[in-house]
Amino acid sequence: MDVKVTRQAQDHLPTVAAEFEFLVAEYGYTAGDQRRELGGFTLYYSRGEVGVAVDWHPRDPLSVWLVRLVDGAFPPKGQTVMRADATLHYFDLGHLEAFSGDAKTGQLGPHSPSVENAQLLARSLRTCGAAILSGYTGHFDALQEYTKERARQVTIARYGAEYARTLGW
Repeated sequence: MDVKVTRQAQDHLPTVAAEFEFLVAEYGYTAGDQRRELGGFTLYYSRGEVGVAVDWHPRDPLSVWLVRLVDGAFPPKGQTVMRADATLHYFDLGHLEAFSGDAKTGQLGPHSPSVENAQLLARSLRTCGAAILSGYTGHFDALQEYTKERARQVTIARYGAEYARTLGW
């Protein structure tokens, strides 16, 4: 199967991977697949019940996800509607930053997987994700509650309380 990857993704993938090598060297993670898809890429790292996915696709910023693994594997990403009774597996680094009270990386400028953006995200992950990266999975439950409460507030503000009730809020 021929995988189509943009030149930009091909050029930056090794640089981005190098910035997240600390997961392997300092935390004992295993570097998994490097998927090249949809013109971009996703890098996977895992250890025990915790995973990290770093992805970039054209017209999107470089993103970092902390992942609650299921039986040691990355679960499908597909959840688009946040419900009160949902079990979350993927947590955006921005939510972890807000939850932990650390400075947010915010908008990363141009939508490119540049070395500067990769360094900024890797530094933030080291700072606010240290407990989870070390294997303390109890933070996933607290982060899930924080993320759900934020989703509830946004849903009510944008769509109203009646719609929010249909989602279990």
